[in-house]
This record gives sequence, C-alpha cells and structure tokens, in this order.
Amino acid sequence: MGMKNDLAFIMDTNLYLYEHQSTYNPNMPLRDLFYICSEYQKLVDKKSLFSSTLQKIPAPNFIEFYNGSTVISDCTELRLSSAFECLTGEPKLELIVTVINLNPAEEATDIIHSTTNDNFFDNNIRPAINGLFTDNILNRCKSLRDYMTFVTKVRNKMDLSSLDVRTSVIEAVDECIKDDVLSDFFIKHRDEVIDVSIFEYDEELSKMTLTNYWSTFGQIYEKNVIKPIRTEVAEAGSGDFVILNDTDETHYQRLSLENWNTGEERITQIAVAKFECSGNRTGGLYFGVRNRQNYFENADRTTFCELARITSVFVSLRNKLRDDQKEIRHLQNIDQLTGLYNLEAFKNKMNNILSETWNTGKEQEHYALIHADIDKFSYVNENYGQQTGDTILKDFAARLMKNSRILLACRMYSDYFILLLKGKDQAEIEKLVAWGTEYYEQKLKKKYPFGTLRLSVGICHIENLNEKFDTILESANMARKLVKEQGGAGICVYKEEMRAKRDDEIQITGRFYGAMQQGELEVYLQPKFNLKDRKIYGAEALARWRTKSGEMIMPGRFVPPLENTGYVVDLDFYIYEQLLRAMRRWKQAGKELFTISTNFSRRNFENGSRNFADRLKRMADHYGIDPKYIEVEVTESVVVENVDELKVVLAELEKSGFRIAIDDFGTGYSSLGVLLEIPADVVKIDKTFTDRINLEEQRNFVSQMGNFIHSAKEEVIFEGIETEEQLQFLCSCGFLYGQGYLFDRPIPLKEFERKYM
Repeated sequence: MGMKNDLAFIMDTNLYLYEHQSTYNPNMPLRDLFYICSEYQKLVDKKSLFSSTLQKIPAPNFIEFYNGSTVISDCTELRLSSAFECLTGEPKLELIVTVINLNPAEEATDIIHSTTNDNFFDNNIRPAINGLFTDNILNRCKSLRDYMTFVTKVRNKMDLSSLDVRTSVIEAVDECIKDDVLSDFFIKHRDEVIDVSIFEYDEELSKMTLTNYWSTFGQIYEKNVIKPIRTEVAEAGSGDFVILNDTDETHYQRLSLENWNTGEERITQIAVAKFECSGNRTGGLYFGVRNRQNYFENADRTTFCELARITSVFVSLRNKLRDDQKEIRHLQNIDQLTGLYNLEAFKNKMNNILSETWNTGKEQEHYALIHADIDKFSYVNENYGQQTGDTILKDFAARLMKNSRILLACRMYSDYFILLLKGKDQAEIEKLVAWGTEYYEQKLKKKYPFGTLRLSVGICHIENLNEKFDTILESANMARKLVKEQGGAGICVYKEEMRAKRDDEIQITGRFYGAMQQGELEVYLQPKFNLKDRKIYGAEALARWRTKSGEMIMPGRFVPPLENTGYVVDLDFYIYEQLLRAMRRWKQAGKELFTISTNFSRRNFENGSRNFADRLKRMADHYGIDPKYIEVEVTESVVVENVDELKVVLAELEKSGFRIAIDDFGTGYSSLGVLLEIPADVVKIDKTFTDRINLEEQRNFVSQMGNFIHSAKEEVIFEGIETEEQLQFLCSCGFLYGQGYLFDRPIPLKEFERKYM
C-alpha cells in the first residue's frame, strides 16, 4: 500500500489491512476506505463489474496497531459513520477499524516512568520494546531496562545528533548517572573499564562476530568476523568470567581492538564474561583496562557477569526481532493458500531477473510470462465447496513448484496464476506450455471426477527486457481473455494487433451508451420468404451502429466487446423496444402485422434469467403487441451452455405466447436429441450448411438433416440463400422457408416499411 507501516494481505478469502500508528487518528476509517478501494481495484477485472454475474471479493478486515501517548482503551472501534454530517437513520455506508492498543498497562507504565526520564522512555525506548516482551520483564529487571536506555542514548546521539562516538558515549554516560541509569556501575568503573564490545560466538563455526562496539577512541564495527578465538574463551561455559592475561599485540589485532592502544596508554588486561543467547548461540562481553595489572582479580565480577546477562537478554530480543521481521517479510511475499509468490513479490523478482539478464549481456536467453486460469472453477466452489476448490489450487501450485523450467510462479487471486519461463526460443517455451497444460489437465481429469477442468492460457514473449511489468502482464492477460472469448480451454500467444483490438473494444464499450442515447444504434430488418412463391412472411431484426460522422460499425466489431462486458443485454432490449414501437406504429396505421424475430444474447440467460420472460411480456403488453408476432431467437451455443436453465425460460416464453427460434444451428456441438428437449417453433439452419448445397456430394446430407429437423419441429428456415441453384434444390426437397441475399439484404427500418408494409 506504499507505506512501510502498512500491510495488506489475503488469507483464507479474507482481506486484511494492517496499519501502525503512533499518533491517535480518528480519520483511519476514511483512510482505509481509500485503501480498500485501491486494493479491490487490483483484485477485480473492471469489465466483470458490468456482468450480470456477481463478482466475488474477499471480505475486508481493518486493524490499527496503536502505541501513541494518548490514553485509549485496550481495544476500540472507529467508525466511518462518525464523520458523516447531518446523518439521519442508519448509515448507508459503514467501515469499522479495530484499534488495538500496544502500550503496556498503566501500572507497568508508572513503574517504568519512575525509573527513568519520561519523555526519553516514551519517545525512544517504548517503540523498541513494544511487541517484544511484556511489562513484567521490564518491571522485574531494572538492569535490562537501564541497559536498553543507555544503548539507545548512545545510538540516538550518533544518529540524530550526528555526534562522534566518543562524545556520544561520554554524554550518554553522564546522562545515565544523572538519571540513575546504571549509575553505580558507571561511577565505580568509569576510569577502569575503557570499552565494551558485544560479540556473538557460533560454536559450530568457531568464530566470533562483533555486532556492536562503542569506543572512546575508535569507531563502530558491524558484523566483523574475528577468527580464531582464544581457546579459553571457546571452552568456557555460560556465566564464566575468563581473564585473558596474554597482552600480545597480535591478539588485540585479531580482536579488531588495535585502536584501543594509543600513545602511552596500552591495554594491559582483557576479560570476557560469557553468556547464552537465543538461536543456540553464545556471546561474550569483553572488558579491557589500560596501564593496570591484575585488575579483574580484585574487581567485582558479579557486576560484570550481571551486565553480560543483561546483554544476553538484549541480544536474544534483537535476534527475535530479526526473526519476526524475516517471517513478516516472508508472509508479505507469499500467498498463504498455495505457498507461491504474491503479485508484488513476483513483480519485484521478475524485474530483478530481467534486469540482471540485461546487465550481464545474456540477451540470448528467452523469457515469457504465462497467464493461466482454470475454466469453470467457480462451478467447483459453488457445487463442491470451497475446500475442494482450495485443494485443486494447492495441487496446481505444487505441480508448478516441481517444474524446474518455471523460474517464478504466482497466484494473483482466485484461480488466476502467472508464471515466468525461460527457454532457448519462443518455440521451445510454447512447446513447454502446451505439454504442461495437457499434462495438468489429464491429472485433473483423473483426480477430480466431477467434471472436466481445463486451462485457459495466455503467453507473452518478452522481447524487450526493459519492458514494464504491468505492460507484459496486460499482454499475457489479453491473450488469455481471447481464449476465454473463444470458449476457453486453449493456448493463445500475444500478438501486437491484440492490443489495437483491445483498445478498439474499450473505445466501443466506452461510447456505447452515449451512442444509444443519441440514436446511433439502428434497427435493420432482413425479410424471410416463402421459397415457393417468394413472398415475404416475416423478418429478422438486426442491430447496426451508424456514427454521427456516417461510419458504419458492423455487429462483428461491436457485439463481442458488449458480450464481454454484459452491455449486450441493454443492446438486445433496446432493439426489442425499437421493434415494438415500429410494430405499434404499423398497427395504428392499420397495416397487417407478421412475425418478426429478434436476437437475444447468452448473457440474458445467466443469473436471474427467469425474469427474462416476464420482462419481454411486460414490454409487449405496454406497446400493445400480441406476443405471437414476436419470435425470440437464441443461438445454438446458448442451448448447449444453458440447456437446463433455458428449458425453464423458454417454457415461460411459450406459455406467454411468444414464438421460439434456435438460430445458427450446425455451428455448435448440440445433438438433434437436445433439440427435441427445447420447446422451439423454428430451427434456423446456418449458412455453412446452405453453402454445402453447392457440393454435389453434400446435398443428400443437407436434405436428410433438414427433413429430420422438420419432423421434430414446426418450421425450418435455411439462412444465407444466395443463388438460384440453392433455392431450387431446397424447393425440390420440400423446404418452405429461407432468407438470404438472393431475396434481400438487411435494410433500415424505414426502408423496410416503404418496401414491404
């Protein structure tokens, strides 16, 4: 979400938005409203919003972690409705943010404040300890609290005040003595203890790591590996205090402590208090003195060991913090259901791979982004439960991770996946995708017997390694969507012309409603004829789009994008209403009406389709048109996809008096048996069968098929009749009805009125 203290992630179909605040902010609900809108825009295909199918989205949860100075309850709620002006009744929009107070309890806070400077603790120490350990630990261990205060003072003076190490340490010590922070220790040992260094010792690797070091003479060292370690230190147990009497200069150099020796002041003795810390590691707190011998023999070792023990707690907490941060980073990058990368992590890693390839001059390596989804996956969730759906997704992800040719894999959301593949060329990658797709589909078929689950896959070959990720992803998605538009279950490779087509489709859908309001969409009618006497007996209503500039946009260009967005439903009813108005005008003029068919897209037969028949009837009644003059056309593909639902809807239409026609028969995969189940009055034979009449060997097949359909249905119409030869053959077979350019083309409504009414 763009800020380091924000986190948004999806877990178990729930969307969680986490926010950390150190200042009380009653505007969080409004801010989260903006955030959630942004997150949903990433998850949802905008075109799906115009579909009649409900777009499912993860349920949101808004959590704020608070550790500011304003006193609030342990857990409170902030509501968006609190910001509404002049609210009456229940709010029509609500967003609730749960605020969790991370501050220690009041009692503990009082104890802590009594031991150190209030402002310094609140501003510097508290943020470091929140979430790491409880107030009880702090209350019971003043030494730990004091040590954390001292360390923080040193670092703040260096980082915030830009002081040198020497000045920072001196000022921090003076302040600690004044504030009773390790005061006894600093007063008693200030002159003797020169420097303190914190080392972590890994026994397995036999090395000591210098993690923090502050010196009145030197500098800060980070992650400085010191090897080898003195045997007496390595063999010492936790809690042991080891005196190193050897003052060999080489040893000091090994310890990176050569800067301790300046001028006449030399380190004469070193000791180490060893301790245990988290992660199966040990550490040592080193002490050095100048120009004195046998100091540690007489010193209070208990004080040094206690300081070492405190240091061990601090180091353990730091390690825990690092582990927690590592785990958080991991969770931020991983899809919790599948274990694959999430979109943001995938994007970053893919950019790194492509950038490295570009910088190292390995352009001969070919990459491609694959965008895939599982066809009809929603059917699985709806009918077999989300658990089954999740199992399929995890199974798919597991197989992806086993494929060594897949560099990266990501589950974006739901059943949408993207992959980064590398191969020697485009042909190899396309071959790998085809093989992998077939392999997985076969595994699905064997493992899940409730239906055939197929993949729709889009491939975008990455020609330019500097191409923006969003552009590459969009290209792969365009190829995938083309597969879906063509019925799904296939592979499509992105071509540049797809983008031009996509842009045109966006322009079409963006202009559609304006064009409808401005009368740019027109009704054309193509007459239907009796083949024997060539007299008109009906017509088919068709849509045409003529822009104000005179450009004619044909249905093949504007219907597909309207289908994809669901806008086609409004187009269908617009044409239907224009037809009803024309028929009312003819009726009022005393002209005899005949049956006119009008097309209705598959989109009308999706969710809520049972209201379809009622809507048609109400509109016909409104314009005073008897439904017997209206013929509802549905394509063969609609019959195949929605046969059970369609039977109910068509039965309602038939009951209301409408005629039913099955259009484009022969272009799909329906059987003649399916036709017998549908209450259709008319079957329209597609033009591809009419064209077969031109082939001598195909004529008998056309005749037999037409006669079989005619025996089952009242009426058979042949589409696309263009020659006298075709007409004569159909007449010889006894077929009565047809339409085509031989008789007339689709013509504007007004021209049809002049010519045929």
